Amino acid sequence: MVSANKQSVIICFVSMMMLCASFVIPRAKVSPSISVLYSSAVGAIGSKLTDNALATEAVSKFYKNAAEVKITPTSGGVNNVVQYLTFPDGSKKILRVYNNGLNTKRVVFEHAVLAELGKQALSFEVPRMVPSLDGKTTHVTLSNGAQACIVEVIKGGLPKLSCVRDIGRASGELNTAIGKVVVPKELCPTPPYFELFKVHHAITADKFYKEINGPSFDGVRPFADKMVKEIREMEALIAKVTLPSVLIHGDLHYDNVLCLDGKVTGLLDFEFCSFDWRPMELAICLSKYAGEKDATGASTAMAYFVDFIDGFAEKGVLTTEEIALVPELINLRILSNVVYFVGRALGGEDDISSLTTRIANYCGRVDWVKANSQKIKDLVASKMSK
Repeated sequence: MVSANKQSVIICFVSMMMLCASFVIPRAKVSPSISVLYSSAVGAIGSKLTDNALATEAVSKFYKNAAEVKITPTSGGVNNVVQYLTFPDGSKKILRVYNNGLNTKRVVFEHAVLAELGKQALSFEVPRMVPSLDGKTTHVTLSNGAQACIVEVIKGGLPKLSCVRDIGRASGELNTAIGKVVVPKELCPTPPYFELFKVHHAITADKFYKEINGPSFDGVRPFADKMVKEIREMEALIAKVTLPSVLIHGDLHYDNVLCLDGKVTGLLDFEFCSFDWRPMELAICLSKYAGEKDATGASTAMAYFVDFIDGFAEKGVLTTEEIALVPELINLRILSNVVYFVGRALGGEDDISSLTTRIANYCGRVDWVKANSQKIKDLVASKMSK
């Protein structure tokens, strides 16, 4: 078993939504005196960074006595490198080296949002960044151009399918709080979900349809054809919607939440904050529960929806017009994953099997949402229609 404190270190500030591009890391020139408790790789394989010199270089930009800081790899991390930092007094912090295609604008925007959000009184914590040695910033540029930061540890563990109502409550609280954050809209580098074919830098509508209709998907052709149909329908729906855009977290779900003793202690990973339709936040949260089944194969998703929405409604507010779109926006989140994984394959960052092994599941989730669309709308409306 993993202790709650250790879990919090493992998952704190780890990006799960995976809208990042990979890049090659040249070896940085740093002092060998910093204590690194591993011999070669930082992070892991695939799209993660692997050069431990970057980790040691990053620490030296935040602490004068960097040689006293022990750095050890976590078992977490999808695209970014996330490491434990252990100080002489035994305290710990988290080091994050961004693997986002050198997208400094995304890091700047994330830190700006968190700085403003941190001024509000919240029932949970959000990531608190450590200032660099010069005190001017909370993120630094490494010799390869990547950004790095150090964040305080938030107590708690990964809840998965537990604590559903309180995750909903905290999510509704955040949805309202982040809407009050004032940051320049022009600084936001992340497109909204309704710009579906901007979900990945390597994708366009033409490239997507060419690839998914090509031989790479012949082994899963019925599912691929269904996704084409669903995405075409989604494009038509998006073109008709006119809702105001507000600031949202953009990747809020139970893999970016910390809980302790049944209560939410922290909400994490604000890297993909964007200006989007307000109900998109609720839709993203609910998308993780869509299609859930118990050991017998019976659907349990609606029970999760009931608990989550009940909690969300405590402080979250949606209009009747916004509520009517929630089921479609749940599926927009699911379909954006399909487009995203095609983009990763075209960008040479991943194998197309990352999608072909998931595509049947995505189809099932889309079908479940469509079959329960009216129930979902009625449920949300009964709790929070304004």
